[in-house]
Amino acid sequence: MEIHSQAAGLKGCLEDIFVANTLVDVYSKCGSMSDARRVFDRMECHDVVSWNSLLLGYGENGQGELGLELYVAMKDQGCPPCPRTFVTVLKICASLAGDEDGKPVAGELVKLKSLERGMVVHSHVASAGCDDVFLSSTLVDVYAKCGSLRDARAVFDKMDLHDVVSWTALILGYAENSRPELALQLFLHMETLANAPTFAGAVKACSHAGMVELGHGFLGAMETKYGLRPGVEHYTCTVDMLARANRLDAAVAAVRGMPYEADTATWTAVMAACCRWKNAAVAEVAFGALRAIDPGDGAAFLLMANLYGSLGMWEEQSRIEELGRSCGAPRRSGRSWWIDDKTGILHRFGAGDVGRGGPAIAAKLAEMRGWMMGGDVGGIAHNIGEEDKRGFVLCSHSERIAMACALVSSPPGATIRIGKNLRVCGDCHAVSAVASRMERRRIVCRDARRFHVFEGGKCSCGDYW
Repeated sequence: MEIHSQAAGLKGCLEDIFVANTLVDVYSKCGSMSDARRVFDRMECHDVVSWNSLLLGYGENGQGELGLELYVAMKDQGCPPCPRTFVTVLKICASLAGDEDGKPVAGELVKLKSLERGMVVHSHVASAGCDDVFLSSTLVDVYAKCGSLRDARAVFDKMDLHDVVSWTALILGYAENSRPELALQLFLHMETLANAPTFAGAVKACSHAGMVELGHGFLGAMETKYGLRPGVEHYTCTVDMLARANRLDAAVAAVRGMPYEADTATWTAVMAACCRWKNAAVAEVAFGALRAIDPGDGAAFLLMANLYGSLGMWEEQSRIEELGRSCGAPRRSGRSWWIDDKTGILHRFGAGDVGRGGPAIAAKLAEMRGWMMGGDVGGIAHNIGEEDKRGFVLCSHSERIAMACALVSSPPGATIRIGKNLRVCGDCHAVSAVASRMERRRIVCRDARRFHVFEGGKCSCGDYW
């Protein structure tokens, strides 16, 4: 700001496009996007560097929707994008994947869901005739993060050359989209080129496939064979791998043996697995560690309360809920969303929004309840009666309502894509599987951690998540 002030005192200095572009870049890199935009708006003319600097700033400062608006304005004003522009916009699309519950923003591109955004930008890349390995690698990453592995693989296979970025993007895509076997096949094919992020993808694939020994082998090979030091993300993947496999004591030991300070992601992985395996003793250890890191961690209180509830430990659940309220821990409510492909309208639902969707959705929820009347409700973490549990299971969770909305609002046989801000629970997972068989639909659910693809009554994760 001091240098900016000095430049303003020199006649014609700020009118120099190189000075102005550099100011936009500096403010963006310092995280002051309001100042960057103020400089940009005062410029008499813009070149591609001006647009890219502001666009990159929006992307790196978590303001992706504004970045997409800027990209639309750039094209409308006749400035041709360059490969750097496309890479930045595609990265924004990838970062927004699974985050469709943000506030709606005006503009044609930002109204689209992430997969469609990526496709639109891909068409712009093709029209511009850009052929850049990093740009193609970014396209692979976008499609993978949007759950469209077919498109990701198609872009990958068309590349003349593959760098470690493109390999890693596809490996991580397969790992996070419940195709760990394909992720491991790719990794073994390019292992000699692997870097630290690639190994993280390989260990994650092992975690999702229950291949604990193989995952440990990859972690060991990083240092002994390739001279790569494992980072905290590798240890977190290892802890997650052990916890998923119900080796919860070993997972806690691995956390305590890490050469890094364990963060919330590491201990939350342990707690999530404890909920799945109904292990309150280990969950209490993880809960204590999370509270030591952040006394007001709302997710920790939610997981602990739900686990106690699923075990019928109602007094303990009430105690945790009261403790959370006294600590001011925010209770994160479930939200799910579905976008109508025809209208582009975003349908959002919160937990308990059973009556908000109208009679057609209510009727579909009732039908879904009929499918599951014989289902197990023992894992429902609420102190209510058996019949009420069945109604609660099938009606109140947000993704159930979003699924019903999609089923009644889309053509028969059309693929349904639902986003969710929390990890999918067991009963929702079961209902989605049954719905895919009864409705003969492909149902794609992206939760806070991964994709689940339901077809013919089965999920791509093999009920291991």
